[in-house]
Amino acid sequence: MTLGGAYDAHALHGFAHDSIARGSKSFALASQLFDRITRERVWLLYAWCRAADDLTDGQDHGGAMQPGHDPAAAVAHIRAQTDRAFAGEPTGEPAFDALGLLLTEIDIPRGVIDDIVAGFELDAKDWRPRSEQDLLRYCYHVAGAVGVAMALVMGVDPVDETTLDRASDLGIAFQLANIARDVAEDAAADRCYLPIEWLVELDIPPGQHMHPAFRPRLSIMAKWLAELAEEYEASARWGARKLPPRSRWAVLAAMGIYGDIAREVRARGDHAWDHRAGTSLFAKLGWVARAGWSVLRRPPGRRISRDGLWTRRADRGMSQLEWLAAALVLVNVSLVVMRSVWNYPFALVAVTLYAFVFYEARLYSDMLLQGFFFVLNLYGWFAWLRARDDSGIPVGWMSDRARAIWASVTISAWVAWSYAMHRYTDAAAPWADGAIAMLSITAQWLLARRRVESWYLWILVDLIAVPLFAWRELYATSGVYLVLLGMSIDGLIQWRRAAARGEVPA
Repeated sequence: MTLGGAYDAHALHGFAHDSIARGSKSFALASQLFDRITRERVWLLYAWCRAADDLTDGQDHGGAMQPGHDPAAAVAHIRAQTDRAFAGEPTGEPAFDALGLLLTEIDIPRGVIDDIVAGFELDAKDWRPRSEQDLLRYCYHVAGAVGVAMALVMGVDPVDETTLDRASDLGIAFQLANIARDVAEDAAADRCYLPIEWLVELDIPPGQHMHPAFRPRLSIMAKWLAELAEEYEASARWGARKLPPRSRWAVLAAMGIYGDIAREVRARGDHAWDHRAGTSLFAKLGWVARAGWSVLRRPPGRRISRDGLWTRRADRGMSQLEWLAAALVLVNVSLVVMRSVWNYPFALVAVTLYAFVFYEARLYSDMLLQGFFFVLNLYGWFAWLRARDDSGIPVGWMSDRARAIWASVTISAWVAWSYAMHRYTDAAAPWADGAIAMLSITAQWLLARRRVESWYLWILVDLIAVPLFAWRELYATSGVYLVLLGMSIDGLIQWRRAAARGEVPA
């Protein structure tokens, strides 16, 4: 990357200031609360986002769309010029040079910028959300990822994924407010960002949601959007505690100003789209004052949980590691089903890799579980070798008393552990994650003792893990657990047969 001297910083700062002044009076006002260096950097990032969005839509700071516009070609141009910005090459286009100048000062991972561009691609394809999760994923790409980039500009450590998730939440909240406010404008442009499943639930035919007869039902969806926005705004408010004072002031002011948009849409009910919802200058200045007072006060001590909120994948570079770990798990379980002692070396490597994968996905119970698996696999390897004789690996059943004891211990451990994860960490899914962890510990211990019941527990683990890991976008791991479900069923059948051949139940 070249030094900032390759760019005319003064001219680009002026261009960026004009862009935010034209594009968003609310953000322009809030940006004045930053220190000068941060403010100029925020302007640079905004200018790139604004220009790329306008290129995609064929607009100039909003307004009418150009006839004959080619969105796909526009996105290709955005990608090419963004590549040049990352290479430190001046493009001759102020918006992309603004990004290039910013990148000489701030290390924004390419994956974050690519996530933003993916949002432009969704718009270019005239994409429509089918489910609420689709809607939230879209909100992340067009605004949440911008929040992540803005947090990095404000000085958040790139490895502080917890705070970056909160920054993403703020962008998602802003976009949900936008969608609620702009339902009528989007419909006029033949766009709709209301999930199809919501329309079906309220019995609104596709493309007919602006018909006066459906206005009461549409206002219900606006209420849902506003409530979602409030949840993500509350999470972001907690995350703002990690920002420097002036940045926190600016963010809290913008949060209140934009939050008023969603609140006004909800309050208007059926009349939400009679005219465009907005925030008055007096109200904006009120939020500036309230945000300043919030910065001066001691931050609230009660932690705002992110449980149940949509969460981005923090590091897509981990996907290759996930695929390798997943492949090793499949080899491991195949060897376990065949009762081969060579399952253990594969297991030891797989659990080591998965500790990193689950940490990045904020599935902390599963992350810590890998340490237990490592130790238990060493024990199992030793126990398996000691027990081996010419008749093969002995397999048996537990007694009814042993089953009752293990069930009680497992359930108690699950409740205690999951509550602790829910109360003291930002774990993404503490109860489901905790269930997988505690059931897996019991199943692995019984597997090492060669008890048939272990396979029943593994089947239950698989049934929980498949949807959980898919939700966390660990698709390779979710797929592995789907395969493991079939293999666990097969393992159960084989071990039941082995136990019936003469082993004495425990």
